[in-house]
Amino acid sequence: MQAGRMARRIIAILRWLFTPAAVLFLAWAAYRSRDAFQTVVAQAHAAPIAAAVVLWAVSHLVTPVLAWLVLRGGHTVVSYKVVLGIHARRLPSRYLPGGIWHTVSRMTDLHRMGISRTQLSTLVLMENLIPLGVTMTIGGLLLCLTGDTRSPMVGAIFGGVLILASTPLVVRHRLFLDKAGLALAPYIASVLVVAAFWTVAATAFASYWLAFPGTDVAGSLFKTYGAYLLAWAAGFAAVFAPQGIGVFEWVAGLLLPGALPVGGIAVLVAGFRAVTLAGDFLAYGVFLICEHAIVKWDAVRTNGV
Repeated sequence: MQAGRMARRIIAILRWLFTPAAVLFLAWAAYRSRDAFQTVVAQAHAAPIAAAVVLWAVSHLVTPVLAWLVLRGGHTVVSYKVVLGIHARRLPSRYLPGGIWHTVSRMTDLHRMGISRTQLSTLVLMENLIPLGVTMTIGGLLLCLTGDTRSPMVGAIFGGVLILASTPLVVRHRLFLDKAGLALAPYIASVLVVAAFWTVAATAFASYWLAFPGTDVAGSLFKTYGAYLLAWAAGFAAVFAPQGIGVFEWVAGLLLPGALPVGGIAVLVAGFRAVTLAGDFLAYGVFLICEHAIVKWDAVRTNGV
């Protein structure tokens, strides 16, 4: 217990120190590459960026499927419509300091519906372990297919496969589930859903990247997808960096091809955070409009008007 509290305190201190350092690094990189950066940004195309925003918004239709599958596997009947509503309604909490409040608020909503802590803990573990395993495996495979067979890429594949293979055992051991553990078919379906989400997310990033001259997405689509996925995995695994800030950008800068130096590429990659912000609030706005329309329609039907 004491060791766990000490570890959390150390991580909190590192987060407090790392965040301003990461922001300063990005600012310094932007200054160093300012001439080339200004030229690239000035020549950017708006349409691929808009498409990236829409794709990211659409990805929110896929994300709740994982929660629906996990809860269904735990013999809890919660409709996709309900988990989608909870997910969308809580989207603004993603931007509260700490980066955990979207998950916390969703789990609170589900617990109020009577879902047990064990099932919610299973869901949280799977929402963290499966995406890490999927992005490492697919990202490493895609980069290897481009001819980049360096040890980090091969290591990412093996590490990702190991995470995916061990997740049912980790969940069972951590939560003291019965001997049956997680059923194989729902678990495989969960992995496929997560892979589908990251396919949409990586496509959104590739569309964003296509907006800038000299990025050569069409000639290295696998590399763009793979670099994004591995960069996200690195940022996610870096618990000292809130939402992977700095780590995601630097790893992507090392892996992505382009005319800019690594620092300049990292700054361009950081711009994708604005795309995800816009996509989140587009999805949130559409949800509010649809929810309001449904409420009005139900009122009309009830009143017989």
